Amino acid sequence: YHAFQAYLAHAGKTEKRTQEEQYFLDETMQDFVRQGLALPVEKLAEVNKIRQKLSEYAIQFQKNINDDQRSIQVSRAALAGLNDDFIAALEQAPDGTYTLGTDYPTYFEVMPHCNVSETRKQLFLAYSNRAYPQNVEVLEHIIALRDKLAKLLGFESYAHLDIDAAMAKTPDVAAAFIHELLEHASKKEAI
Repeated sequence: YHAFQAYLAHAGKTEKRTQEEQYFLDETMQDFVRQGLALPVEKLAEVNKIRQKLSEYAIQFQKNINDDQRSIQVSRAALAGLNDDFIAALEQAPDGTYTLGTDYPTYFEVMPHCNVSETRKQLFLAYSNRAYPQNVEVLEHIIALRDKLAKLLGFESYAHLDIDAAMAKTPDVAAAFIHELLEHASKKEAI
């Protein structure tokens, strides 16, 4: 960051650059700003603490999901369309029902291959709700820390920080694009 600053303050003022070189310089400097390198040392230390805490919460969030052993019970008929070898490997309860876990191998075998929509729906709901309600508090901490990080870095919100490096640059531009796209898609759908 300091090397780039020194270049821009001295040789960068007189040296001719191509559009691509100027774009590279501008984007690199913006990346440095988004990382907090333009901040005073004590503010940068606070940014780094927040990033560390966010990392810890992200790990906890994923651990909660990985530790969740949710499952659903379904009849043999509810497994229509699935491979016999897959079904044979499932845990079967004394009442004859089969256990479908929310682990990745089971989920990604059932969702595209099971012919019974109710089975897919039940598994989808169980899969989508893994680590609920444990992750609610974790997610609330993540949201609060992201907001604090964005404001420390000089952004209105985390959405503004997150999209700053993208082509849209602001959440408002992205939202306008999506609304325009929906409007055009609705017209095509009506045809």
